[in-house]
Amino acid sequence: MSTSSSNNVLSSKDTWRKYYSGKNVFPRRQPQPWLKPRDYHVIRIFQKYLPQEGNWSIIEFGCGGSVWLPWLSKTLKARAAGVDYSEEGIAKARALLDANSTDAKLILGSFLDDHPEWYGKFDAAFSSGVIEHF
Repeated sequence: MSTSSSNNVLSSKDTWRKYYSGKNVFPRRQPQPWLKPRDYHVIRIFQKYLPQEGNWSIIEFGCGGSVWLPWLSKTLKARAAGVDYSEEGIAKARALLDANSTDAKLILGSFLDDHPEWYGKFDAAFSSGVIEHF
């Protein structure tokens, strides 16, 4: 099977447009560590390695529909930002932020592009499911 078609490539905008178009806006509003072992372990890592309060910032690469931006902003009091190159993904991220009564800076674009304006602006960066597609 060829992966040259945008229909098969996990890094194509068309793939993510279709993915987000088929998803409920609120598949879940927050991490669920009591139900999802992955959420439990991610929270433990965040609690171990990230500041728990204070003036710090984090950026998430591939933030479309992410439960982590609201959690980081609200629970760890981070200045959160997220990057996604799908307009639908940004809309899902905004809806989740709004549903959690919190905010983060959302950036429509690719993390693979050169962004000198980001250099030195964030204390931490993470991805929970985009980098492996590239």
